[in-house]
Amino acid sequence: MKKRLIALVLASCMLAGLLTGCAAAGDAQQNPPPASSDDMPQNETPVTRGEWIQMLASAFALVDPQSDVPYYTDVSAADECFAFVQASVEWGVLRTNEDVFSPQEPVLRRDVAQTAAAAAGFGVSVDEATGAVVSEADEDSLVAFAQEHGIIQAGLDLDSTVTRAECLAAVEAARTAYVTVTPSEEQMEVVPSSSLVDLTSLGNRLMIDGQRLRITSGASVRENADRSLSALVDLDGATVELSAGSVAVTAATSSDLSGVEYKISSVQTDG
Repeated sequence: MKKRLIALVLASCMLAGLLTGCAAAGDAQQNPPPASSDDMPQNETPVTRGEWIQMLASAFALVDPQSDVPYYTDVSAADECFAFVQASVEWGVLRTNEDVFSPQEPVLRRDVAQTAAAAAGFGVSVDEATGAVVSEADEDSLVAFAQEHGIIQAGLDLDSTVTRAECLAAVEAARTAYVTVTPSEEQMEVVPSSSLVDLTSLGNRLMIDGQRLRITSGASVRENADRSLSALVDLDGATVELSAGSVAVTAATSSDLSGVEYKISSVQTDG
């Protein structure tokens, strides 16, 4: 018996990543590693600690801190990096072992490795009793994770400054590790509003084909009074309706860590 596919035609597909200009991580033979600081042109200014944390925190949407009381004495609310630094502390990416952050100092490869690994979810957990984020991994383990997953190149001097290209590549590798390596329960938490239909649990029942979402099983079609179609989809024992104008969110990708949002323009059947 031919399988019926429910095709949801999209009016718009919002796939823009948080980091523009980043090349996607690929095979090392096809995409050579970015130039390290050893190859840095003499006129290139090293990336500062403040600039780096802005790049990293922006990519992981760490931009809305809970506290406006500075965690470091040298980063105030007037500083451009303030919100990023505050949120990074609250999510275990930065630690407050010292009173100062030194945002104008060049960031070292060791710092990039440790913070990017923590942002990827390595060694970070949430205390169920307090809701606080706990960073459990030691600094050497964070560096090892970063090297293993291509966030930094193994063998390079950890106490050297880094190029902007290295920072961009490190962010992209950390985003990929966040989705593909860290435990699934730590990857993301999509909390749809009442206007969103959460399709993240469909798994391989959902295929994304260009401008169509295809649901291969567990769905039926209903014809409405205006002759348009609605899809009735079984989601974990509950039936949800998708029709023209519905907004749905699918699972996270390395480019969209909070899931991908789609607006449905029409419902069709194939076969």
